[in-house]
Amino acid sequence: MDQPPRVLIVDDSSIIRRILSKELEKFSATVVHAADGKQGLDQALSTPFDLVISDIEMPNLDGYGLCQRLKENPGTRGIPIILLSTLESDRDIERGFKAGADAFIPKSDAQRNLTQTIERVLEKSRFHHDRLILVVDDSLPVLNLVSGALSEAGFRVKTAENGRLAMGMIVKERPDLILSDIEMPEMNGIDLCRNVHDDPSLSSIPVVVMSANDDRAVMRRMIELG
Repeated sequence: MDQPPRVLIVDDSSIIRRILSKELEKFSATVVHAADGKQGLDQALSTPFDLVISDIEMPNLDGYGLCQRLKENPGTRGIPIILLSTLESDRDIERGFKAGADAFIPKSDAQRNLTQTIERVLEKSRFHHDRLILVVDDSLPVLNLVSGALSEAGFRVKTAENGRLAMGMIVKERPDLILSDIEMPEMNGIDLCRNVHDDPSLSSIPVVVMSANDDRAVMRRMIELG
């Protein structure tokens, strides 16, 4: 059975915080309040949360800034964020998503959409948190880029610099997906894919290949290997 979610509400209005807390009773949530973005950031950095619901217009640090800071931090980038604001223009909404928000709800629509949005965001977050992705690439910048993006989306991520290291990690903890380069030292992506699919206990793990090599023969070979 899933544990009740821990939710951080960030809003400079105590009335809004109380209303949101009442709404979250439906989820049996543990709720923590912050009166502005700076307090919210401090809370999120010190305590794990399953969801952040934040206003935008606040003193010290606004909702956009809070969202950006949380998504830039490796320890908090996987926390889903719902922005709830009186700012409702297309520009405001676009800015919210660019800052890393998972959902944006105008306060005028909150009564109609808030509960469904919370359910959807939490369900997606739980799905991602239960999934482990192994990223295999000998390029450190690529590893950092891909693993960072996946972590921000909420997935658990492990990395390996070549196929040999990856096989050692797969035996210890089975990933739900392998995302691998082809050209690597010690064991390349082709041999990694072959070894995974030759092992009956591992053969059901999906393998996604990423490569700068656009040779169709190589691509066909990888598809044949699974």
